[in-house]
Amino acid sequence: ALDYKNLEYRSRVLTPGYHMLTARRVAGSRTVPVLLDDDTDTVLSESTDILHYLDRLRPDPPLFPLDADLATAVVEVEDLIDTGWGPNAAAFAYCHWVQSPGSLRRRWNDGLNVLQRGLLFAAMPLFTASMRRVRRLSLSTAPE
Repeated sequence: ALDYKNLEYRSRVLTPGYHMLTARRVAGSRTVPVLLDDDTDTVLSESTDILHYLDRLRPDPPLFPLDADLATAVVEVEDLIDTGWGPNAAAFAYCHWVQSPGSLRRRWNDGLNVLQRGLLFAAMPLFTASMRRVRRLSLSTAPE
């Protein structure tokens, strides 16, 4: 949406798990995305709220159709992605990643300092076991 609106921004990729600490500190939530607009001191942590904010900030080109029924349909699709597709995609990825913790650890190392990398390395067996148990992950139960 930021690219579509031709807005300048800086993106940070957060390591899962650690992302909750950053999101809580910055936005008071546990989830991403989070949008910080330093120019207006605005902090938003829900994707629908972020999209509406961007439309108010720069109306052209619009993210939401002007027709009310179509705009409602767009919000419904966005909510479906948040509650259905997104979690299923994450579950699918985790089903495969927990089979190869080294690959997962390498993927999550970006942006971590030496201490955080060490903690991630030490915690990976616990994390993968917890993910398998809590999310009941296995290749046979991966979403299609």
